Amino acid sequence: MIISEIFNKAPDYKVVRDVRDNYTAESKIDGRKIVVSIEFDYDWKLWEVVFFEEDDDSEDVRVSRKFDLTKNGSEFKVFALVIEIVTKFIKNRKPKKIGFSANKGEGRESL
Repeated sequence: MIISEIFNKAPDYKVVRDVRDNYTAESKIDGRKIVVSIEFDYDWKLWEVVFFEEDDDSEDVRVSRKFDLTKNGSEFKVFALVIEIVTKFIKNRKPKKIGFSANKGEGRESL
């Protein structure tokens, strides 16, 4: 199997917010709620892509959003989802700049 084929089949998702400075979509992957949020950062003047697992049972946003690796085998599905949503966003909005960041252990690392 060619590596690009792995990412060709994104899970179904629903756009839950589509406003001037925010585009957010959600999907259920293996029973987990995955959120992909693309928000405009007015300080840096770019769109920032963030994705995470969200626990609906927690009312505290700091606790409900999980950025860590789950290591349960659904990484390819999650990345296929992110690629699909970002690709559609770029096609529709035509942003000038997009930023990505990743959580690596104790701190965030810029990609």
